[in-house]
Amino acid sequence: MAVVYLVRLSGASPFLGDSQQETFNNITAVDYSFDAEYFSSTSDLAKNFICSLLLKDAR
Repeated sequence: MAVVYLVRLSGASPFLGDSQQETFNNITAVDYSFDAEYFSSTSDLAKNFICSLLLKDAR
């Protein structure tokens, strides 16, 4: 759900890879970045909030 909010805030997914497989790998590894091209107008407060929601289950 957190990713949906980020896409709405910026228009892009922070998990976006060069291919569909890379994007999937980024999601499963919780490997994300806030590319300045898409996230420069997203506040640090919003990004920090979303980061607090994107935690990998250590099971």
